[in-house]
Amino acid sequence: MVTLGYITNEAKRFHIFVAIRVQLIRDFTSPEQWRHIATKDNRVDIVSRGKKLSSLWWKGPTFLSTAATLIPETNHVDLEPNNPEVKKGTVVVTEVEPDSHADILTRVEYFSSWHKAKRAIAVCLRFKQKLPKVCKDLKSLKEVIKISYIPVDVDEMRRTEQEIIKLTQQQEFAKELQTLHNTKLSSTTTGEKTH
Repeated sequence: MVTLGYITNEAKRFHIFVAIRVQLIRDFTSPEQWRHIATKDNRVDIVSRGKKLSSLWWKGPTFLSTAATLIPETNHVDLEPNNPEVKKGTVVVTEVEPDSHADILTRVEYFSSWHKAKRAIAVCLRFKQKLPKVCKDLKSLKEVIKISYIPVDVDEMRRTEQEIIKLTQQQEFAKELQTLHNTKLSSTTTGEKTH
């Protein structure tokens, strides 16, 4: 019954050994051709159980010598959920964080030096600056990809350092910045000037 479940299966995926054999069977036959033979009619079970050979061994089950319509019909066989040959499905869920600043800052930690981190982020910021143009025109995307790496200059390194500091402040002082923002909004609605 387990083997029949493998052959008739349409949904589950198997480990390599079983998968290859099931595919071979399905390449040369159709699942509808396969049936389950009950133990009392299975001649192989006689030998495996140490019984004496009988007419079942020599002639096979009676339905084999009759019309094909008399062969027992086998319903679809469902596989056990814990079958060791069935691959366990893995679901991977990704969630995009609304705050990309934290992501940039965590990536800074992977660099072995402050200079290397600034240089890598400067290249990313350079690409980010060109991105709106690239999105409008696919040809320019190809041009950006083809362009060989140009070392970052001093101005880009300075702007990158300022950007990293700004992002760090936004992350570390988020509550304070929100309070300042709310204070500014409330003072503009009441007509007060802020300095």
